Amino acid sequence: MKLKTSIACALAAAAFAPTAISQTFSGPYVGVEAGYETFPEDIDGGIYGAYAGWDVAITDNWVIGLEGRIAEPGASFRLSRDTGTGTAVSKVDLDSQYGISARLGRVFAGNTLVFAQIGYEQFDVDASITTTPKPPCTQCAPTINDFSFEEEMPTIGAGVERALSEKIRARVVYTYGDGDAYERNRFSVGLAYRF
Repeated sequence: MKLKTSIACALAAAAFAPTAISQTFSGPYVGVEAGYETFPEDIDGGIYGAYAGWDVAITDNWVIGLEGRIAEPGASFRLSRDTGTGTAVSKVDLDSQYGISARLGRVFAGNTLVFAQIGYEQFDVDASITTTPKPPCTQCAPTINDFSFEEEMPTIGAGVERALSEKIRARVVYTYGDGDAYERNRFSVGLAYRF
């Protein structure tokens, strides 16, 4: 009777334990990424950063995970216009991007993870208008109006990640964000090491 009970318990455990397929994408990892972001009003530019996360295999082919990222965006905008009495230069630079997201993915062919993600990001927006007076006001100093603020946005996205080896993964990700001031589209590629 004890033997039958032990066998039954072993079979039950095996039935609910993730297989080696999903285990390929299970555990902690760190990575680097590079990409390109586009915003309205001709604000766009490259981005590079790092990310780290932890995936958990919940069934044979399904994985959930939590990920944090930090990045340095290069998106910027410049516009110079004549005001009649001077020249006004509008400037927007993005800086110091941070984010966190949760993801759910399915493993295909043992080494490819297709996933969707939802998260939250914030970044600094350095915005200003500098007005320089025209002659004959040669002694007049330029005036600077600062409109800088911190943008926050919920994000959604999707991606494909492939295990190149037991420890190395490569991925392609699209992320959409909708904040108070901006909408954003980001395409990025990443390379990660799994511990």
